[in-house]
Amino acid sequence: MKTVAVLLLIIMLLPLSGCWDSVELDQLALVLLLGIDTDPMGDGFEVTVHVLNVAGGTASGAAGTGGGGGSKNISQTLTLSARGQTLSDATRNLRGRVQGRFSFHHVRVVLIGEDLARKGIKPVLDFLFRAQEIRLTSYLLVCQGTAREKMLLAPEISGTLDEELRGLIEMQGEWSKAYTPRLLEFCANYSDSGIQPVAGRIIKLTYRTPVQPDSNEQQTKTAIIEGLAVFRDDQLRGWLTGTETIGFRYLIGKGGTMVLVVPWHAAKISIELSPESCNLQYIAGSNPPRFKVSLAAIGQVMDYTGDIEFTPPLLAELEALAADMLGDLLLKTVEKAREMETDFLGYGSVISRQDPRQWQALNKKWRETLHAVGTDIEVKFTLRHTGVTRSPLTR
Repeated sequence: MKTVAVLLLIIMLLPLSGCWDSVELDQLALVLLLGIDTDPMGDGFEVTVHVLNVAGGTASGAAGTGGGGGSKNISQTLTLSARGQTLSDATRNLRGRVQGRFSFHHVRVVLIGEDLARKGIKPVLDFLFRAQEIRLTSYLLVCQGTAREKMLLAPEISGTLDEELRGLIEMQGEWSKAYTPRLLEFCANYSDSGIQPVAGRIIKLTYRTPVQPDSNEQQTKTAIIEGLAVFRDDQLRGWLTGTETIGFRYLIGKGGTMVLVVPWHAAKISIELSPESCNLQYIAGSNPPRFKVSLAAIGQVMDYTGDIEFTPPLLAELEALAADMLGDLLLKTVEKAREMETDFLGYGSVISRQDPRQWQALNKKWRETLHAVGTDIEVKFTLRHTGVTRSPLTR
C-alpha cells in the first residue's frame, strides 16, 4: 500500500511543475521605459526602450543612458530603437538588437511622441491593452517632440530616467503644475462620452550650469514633467500650461498644494495654498447648460517683501484678494476647455450623474454645445497662518 501511495503522489505532482518555460535572470533584457513614435521613414511605428541588460551583453548601436558611452556593463541602461509596420512588428524587431529575451513586466511609464498623438493613439491603446506584460497601472506621458529624443536625455539625480520620471510623478501634488494619469484612467475616460482624456506632458528643459566656480557655463538638458496633454477622442488637441493644470486639478477634485503670489500694497506675498473641498454642480434645467463651482481652500504666508503689519482688517483684505485670484485661475482653465472644444473637465459626466434624462438629450450634440456652457465660480479662502510673526523684520 505504501508503494502505491508513493506512486500516486508522484503522478499527482508531475503536472504541478511550473518551471518548464522559465527563463534565467541572465537571459533576460529588462525593459524599464517604453517610448512610441511614428516611423520617421514611413507610415509605421518606431519603438524605443530603455533596457537594463542584466546579461551584461552588448547591443549594436545602443546608446548608454546610465553611464559613459564606452563599455556596456551589467549596471548600464541601454537605449534601443526599432521600426515596424505595427507596434508588435516593431517590438519584435527589437529582439535582433540584444541577446536574451525582452521582459516588459517592469515598465511603469509609457511615452508617446507628439506626432503620433496628433494623428491618433487608438492603435497604441489597443496594443497596450492586449500586451499581457504591460500593466494598466503604468503612467502615460505625451512628449513635446519625439519620445526617442526625450529618452536619450540623461537623468539629473536618479540612476535611470524611468526612476526619475516616476519620482517626479509621485511628487506632482507638491506643486500641482502637472498631472499624469495611469493608462487605465486614460482608457476609462476615452470610453466615456461625458469626458475627454488627458495625459501628462513631458518637455525638454535646457539651462546653463557652471562646471566649476571659475569655469565657463555649459548647457544641461533634462526632461521635466509640467502641464497637460489634452485629447479629443484619441487625438492630441493641445497643451495646458503649468498654471492651467493647477486649475484642472482643483476643478476635478485632485488638487494639491500650490504657491499663489499675490501683489499686495506695492509688495508681493507668497501663500502656500491647499484645497479643502471642490464641488462641481450642474444647474438643473439651465439652457444653455450652466455649472457652479464651489471651492474652499486654506493657506499660510510663506514670504513677504513689504513692510506692512498684518492686522485683522488687512488679513481679511488679503483673503479676499487671494480668493479672487484663485477664481480667475480656475476660470482660465474653463475658458481653455471651451477654446479647445474638448470636455476634459468632465462636464458631461457631471450632467449624466446628476440629470441622466437631460444628458440623453445633450449627449448627441454635446461637442457643439460645449462652447456655450457657462460656469459660475465661488471661492472661499481662509488664511490659517502668517508665520511666527505678523510684523515684518525691522532694524
